[in-house]
Amino acid sequence: MSAKRLGALVMALGLAGALLPATVLASEGSYWNVTGTYSVNVKYLGVDYPETLVLVQSGTSITGTSLDYSGGCSFFTISSGSVVGDAISYTGSSCGLTINFTGAIAVAGSISGTWADVAPGTRTGTWATTSGFATFVTTSSHAKTDLVPYPNGSAVGAVIFNSSAGDPNNLEMTLQLKKVTPNTTYDVWLFLDAYASGQGVIVGTFTTNRVGNGTFHVNRAVTPGIHTVAVDVTLSGSGSDVFVTPGLYAQDLFLFFK
Repeated sequence: MSAKRLGALVMALGLAGALLPATVLASEGSYWNVTGTYSVNVKYLGVDYPETLVLVQSGTSITGTSLDYSGGCSFFTISSGSVVGDAISYTGSSCGLTINFTGAIAVAGSISGTWADVAPGTRTGTWATTSGFATFVTTSSHAKTDLVPYPNGSAVGAVIFNSSAGDPNNLEMTLQLKKVTPNTTYDVWLFLDAYASGQGVIVGTFTTNRVGNGTFHVNRAVTPGIHTVAVDVTLSGSGSDVFVTPGLYAQDLFLFFK
């Protein structure tokens, strides 16, 4: 039916590193994207523990896992976390141990901060990335992206997203296909801050004409803030992918709503 994204976030005993020398606050209409793979040093009692960190971000939420090379409960699951401005926080758990991590994103995209046991211990420490960088993304209330055949191919249409002037919390989406299969009915799936887990919703259907052209338009309420958006077009009733926005499988498309 749609794409599924897999992600992981690193954590184990704690995280090492110096406090960042400079920080930047995400301005209105901009966004830190921390999706990616990081090497992390976790510091506890003066000892650095290397970890590999892979993050997945959807909207302002982050999830993932961690791999610590010191042994023991080395695989941590991150079930909740967030990025707000240049602040990052998340909670990891493994083998009955739960740890909170907080930090800040520096101007260049490196991340560092502190960690502390939630249960059952009382340990604390610091952490810092040694490779991998967060990306500072500029967002707007208008965006246009191609529709391409799944799994790959040249553009056969486009999707235009807008925050309407009359209601800034309203997402206007217009989809166009040109010279594809004639007289075919498609379902339109919208992924709003959800495609990382493959969770989309059908927002309508449309049918191409006798020359294979088709247009679809829908309005949908959104909450204020920055959102990731993507579209998946499937054969009606089948759930089989036919056309997708590149952001569904590759890059994030961020939209800002006031």
